[in-house]
Amino acid sequence: MSDRWVITVDEKRQDDLLFASPTDESRQTQTEKRAARLQGFVVREDVLLEPVSPNPYDLAYACLLIPRFDTHRLKGDVVGRLPGWLQQLSISHAWRLEYVKVRAEYLQWILRVPPSVPAAYIIRAVRKNTSTQIFEDFPRFK
Repeated sequence: MSDRWVITVDEKRQDDLLFASPTDESRQTQTEKRAARLQGFVVREDVLLEPVSPNPYDLAYACLLIPRFDTHRLKGDVVGRLPGWLQQLSISHAWRLEYVKVRAEYLQWILRVPPSVPAAYIIRAVRKNTSTQIFEDFPRFK
């Protein structure tokens, strides 16, 4: 069976289990309901299940951004601002930022994005956004 079933403990009776199924009646036959009852499950018609996330198949990208020249280092007050900028960027694109690490030699982060978002787009967006923010907030780097 390809359908997902969720089993949770019923609050009223701890020894009974609540058996929830998809709302599409054509997918759950009377035979399946009877089989569930025989196994000790309580079949509930009034339970509506929703997916945990709208897109359950997000991709995780681990990215590493290294300055072009060895003499360029991430240090000082810029380091404290980079994680916030990445968080703002990920929120504005509906991405999920899971990890950020800023070192003098590199910027590393992990994002969860829908499969429709190309990896090259993510890197371009981060490079453009962080560069713009650095030059706007810290004009000494121009």
